Amino acid sequence: IQVISDGSSDNTVKILKSFAAKHPVLKPMYGTKRLGKPARLNWLFSECTTDVIVVLDGDVSIPSKQTIQRLVEPILHETKVDLTSGKADYLPTRTYFEKIMSVGIDMWCEVKEKTGQAEMYTCEGQIRAFSSRLYRQITFPEYSAEDVYPYLFCKKNNLSYRYVPEAIIYYGLPSTLTDYIKQHTRYLHSKAI
Repeated sequence: IQVISDGSSDNTVKILKSFAAKHPVLKPMYGTKRLGKPARLNWLFSECTTDVIVVLDGDVSIPSKQTIQRLVEPILHETKVDLTSGKADYLPTRTYFEKIMSVGIDMWCEVKEKTGQAEMYTCEGQIRAFSSRLYRQITFPEYSAEDVYPYLFCKKNNLSYRYVPEAIIYYGLPSTLTDYIKQHTRYLHSKAI
């Protein structure tokens, strides 16, 4: 299990080191400065040699022991599936701002799942699996909307994508407008990509 710290300024690295000492299966990777998720994924991909890499964000909750199995099954058992994504759903709302956010997210989810015209937006950044064939080829641009980029890369390079809605994780919504702006700044940098 690789856990990547992207230049964390809190106690993340100290906690990772203590867990790694007790659990040799944990292999922490420490960055000394913040480079962003696309750069860290490139780093992870360059270090790994496994058949499948499962990428989960650190702030997600996994409700089922079968989530990972469901996510990787198409890559392991079907012909030429190179990228899978599970479904990211939000935790129950607590603040007024979270409730406002949830309305927009609910509408967006209905559009992307029911129109049949928005498959690339089912590629959720919080929960994905990459085949070795894909992760050995792909390099994320420095500033990219890293959720959609692998989907587009697959389409351009005749690799296959599969949405696995049964592989569900939960995440917390931004609780304030300031948190929302911080979380979505990367999208502003990735329009050209």
